[in-house]
Amino acid sequence: MKKVLCFIIILSLVFSIGCSSENKNNNLEENIRPVVVEKLETKTFPILLNYIGTLQSKDLKKYSFKSSAKIKSVHVEAGQYVKKGDLLIELDTADLNKAVDVAKYQMDAAKAVYDKSLKGATPEQKKQAELTVKQAQDGYNFALDSYNKILELYEAGSVSKQKLDEVKLQLDNSESSLKLANEGLNQVKSGVSEEDKKAAFSQYEQAKTAYEAQLSLLDDASLISDADGYIVDILYKEGELIPQGYPAIVLRTDEQIISVGLSQQDVKKIDIGTKAYITIDDINMQAHVSNINRAVDMETLTYKVELTIEDKMSNKDFLLGSIVNVDFQIGEEKGIWIPIVNVMSDANDYVYIVEDEHVVRKDIKIKSIYEDKVLTEELKPGEKLIVKGMKNVKEGYKVIVED
Repeated sequence: MKKVLCFIIILSLVFSIGCSSENKNNNLEENIRPVVVEKLETKTFPILLNYIGTLQSKDLKKYSFKSSAKIKSVHVEAGQYVKKGDLLIELDTADLNKAVDVAKYQMDAAKAVYDKSLKGATPEQKKQAELTVKQAQDGYNFALDSYNKILELYEAGSVSKQKLDEVKLQLDNSESSLKLANEGLNQVKSGVSEEDKKAAFSQYEQAKTAYEAQLSLLDDASLISDADGYIVDILYKEGELIPQGYPAIVLRTDEQIISVGLSQQDVKKIDIGTKAYITIDDINMQAHVSNINRAVDMETLTYKVELTIEDKMSNKDFLLGSIVNVDFQIGEEKGIWIPIVNVMSDANDYVYIVEDEHVVRKDIKIKSIYEDKVLTEELKPGEKLIVKGMKNVKEGYKVIVED
C-alpha cells in the first residue's frame, strides 16, 4: 500500500513540473510586445579628451606714463568697456610744455652755431678781425717804445726796478693780445676747421634728440587705449601725483581664451591647432589650441594649454573665471556607436537586440563616449537594437517590430 502511494505522489510531481514548464513556455510566447529597433551600422565619431578649464582674458594691459606729473583728468570708470583709440587719462602738461620750450631754444641755438660753421666768416667779420690786429699792433708798438725808454732811464739810475717791471708786464700783455688777434684773423681767413664743424654738428644733434624726447613726453601725457576691452582698475585719482613708470590704469583685452591644465600623459596627445568643443553656461562653441606651455606648473604638476574661441560671441555674456567644459578632439574612431540611453545595467552593461522575433540580451563594454553615443565592440553591423520598448521586455520575449 505504501509503495502505491509513493508512486502516485511521484507521478503527480512529474505531471506538475511538466505542466509548469509548458505553462512558462506558453507565457513567453504569450508576452508579445511591440518595440522599435534600429539597424546597426558602422559609423565614425571623434575621440575626445575631456577636461575642465577657465575663461580668461588673453592680455592684461597696464598703462603708465613716461614722466612724473599730476593727473589732470580721468575719462573712464572701472568696469567700463572701451574701444581702441579711446582716451583714458591725461596729465597736467604745464611743466612739460615749459620743458619743451627750453629744449627747442637750445636746439635752435645749437643749429645756429652749426650753420655759422658751415658758412664761414662774413666780410664784416673779416674787416673787424683786421681792425683788431691793427689795434693790437699799435698797442704793442707803444708798449715796446715805452719799455725801451724806461730801460734807458733804469740803466741810468733814474727809475726804479719796479717801474721797469711794470712797463715790461704791459709789453708782455700787448704782445699776447697781438698774437691772439693774428690767430683770430688767420682763422677768419682760413674758415672753420672740420673738427670744429663736427663738434658743432654733434652739439646740434644732442640738442635735437633732447627736444624730441621732450615732445615724446608731452605726447605721452595722454594715455590712449590700444585695444578693445574692459577697465579693470584705475590706480590714481585726479590731482594726484603719479610717479614715472607706475601703472595708472589696468585693462583686460576683449579677446578671451580658455586655459586648461593637462597631465603629462595627455599633453602629448595634442598640438597647436588641435580642435576642441567647449561648453560655457550650456552654450556650445568650437575652439582650437593656440598655445602649449612646455614648462610644468610646479603647484598643479600640469601643463597650461590655451585655446582660442572660434565662434563669434559677446564677451559681456561671460565672466572671467567662468568654468568651461573642454573636449579635445585627439582623433576619430570607427565602429558600432549606439545611443547611451539604450544601455541598461545590472552587474554588467547590456542591451536588447531582436533575433527571429525574440529578445536577446547582449552584455557590452563601453569603449568610448561621444556626446550621447557610446562605442562598443560586442555588437555587429546589421543587428537590430531595441531603441524603444526595451524596458517592457525581457530576454526570450517575442516582439513585434513597429516603425
